[in-house]
Amino acid sequence: MEEYGIGSGGSDTVLGSCLDQHRWQRRCESLTRICEATAWSAEPELVYQRIVDALADVLRCNQVHLHLTAAGSDRFVKLAYHANGYHQSEWEDALPMSIGRMQWMVKTLEPIVMDYEHPHREDRIPVEAFEHGFKSAVSIPLVAEGEVVGMCSVVYSAAISWDDDGLEYLQKIGRILGVAIRRIQITKKASELQVLAERKRLSSEIHDNISQLIGSLSLNASTALESYEAEDDEALRADLERLEDTCGKVMRILRDEMLSLRIPLERTDGLIEGVEECIAHFEKNWGIPVKLQVKTVSRPLVVPLQTSMQLTRILNECLSNTLRHAQASRITVEIAESARCLTMTVEDDGKGFDPRSVAPERLGLRIMHERADVAGGTLSILSGEAGTTVCVDIPRSSMSDMGERRRYDDH
Repeated sequence: MEEYGIGSGGSDTVLGSCLDQHRWQRRCESLTRICEATAWSAEPELVYQRIVDALADVLRCNQVHLHLTAAGSDRFVKLAYHANGYHQSEWEDALPMSIGRMQWMVKTLEPIVMDYEHPHREDRIPVEAFEHGFKSAVSIPLVAEGEVVGMCSVVYSAAISWDDDGLEYLQKIGRILGVAIRRIQITKKASELQVLAERKRLSSEIHDNISQLIGSLSLNASTALESYEAEDDEALRADLERLEDTCGKVMRILRDEMLSLRIPLERTDGLIEGVEECIAHFEKNWGIPVKLQVKTVSRPLVVPLQTSMQLTRILNECLSNTLRHAQASRITVEIAESARCLTMTVEDDGKGFDPRSVAPERLGLRIMHERADVAGGTLSILSGEAGTTVCVDIPRSSMSDMGERRRYDDH
């Protein structure tokens, strides 16, 4: 295992040079193997398991335990392990950062080498290590931006000594894994925040739209019951027709909500297709004509998925608002591309409104602004007696940054 800086090399100059070259090649192959193990997955636990399996293979050890720092805590929590012929319960699932030399590791960002046969006075050796005949171990700090985000404990059944070159190699591994794990944590947090934001949006839509229609259903049912008890057949028929009409509206709005979660497609050229699908669905269900104008330079129009998703859902909200409040007879949607930005404009000929007079509890306009902000753009509303115009501007720079973040997350 001299290629990893374990033990001593040969004294002959030529032999030493060959060993150095072989060691460099093996290290490159090993670091490549470790980097491959950090490939993105929607399930972080799968990545963590690949990491410990790769370390066990690369460092040729008997056990590997991956502990990460717990948010708001001073403990390392175990999330994955590799143990040939041993059980997970034989190693602690949580370790205080204050025990042994862990405080020193967190402060210096350097590995801790442990000789189980001649332990350091501050080392706390697990009883199971002696029972299974383990002789040595090393704890590698996982570092991102100068901060320890976790550690990997690598255990051997042989007494292994590490020279300075080997310890430097372990530190490189720790930095690679630290950055990868920080990326996983950020991506997971962003995904969780996106889910929460979507739940918030759906809850507001249910409150603003469906709850009102459900109230109308209850009122219509009560009126129909009164007409039935009064034996007024004509009034009963009218009440039931209104009840049927309201039920149809509830069903169509629910379908609209489900559609807004489905589009656009999982493609960077899916914006126009997503907009066309949204418009077609709206025209089919509500009978209000929508004219689409596309003024783009590039064909197909390539837009980051996040931008497409936010623009399409803003459009869906605009169409819903027009239907519920504007009493419009026509709507125009324009997608325009320039060297500076991408712009979506939604214009109707409805009765208009004063955006400043919208009640705070109605969240539709706020959500539209939030979606534009997530896409890195701005949203403006101009409304009056001639109708309402909603304009969303997404700068090219914002789309480039989002594309870079997307590629970073995907790898």
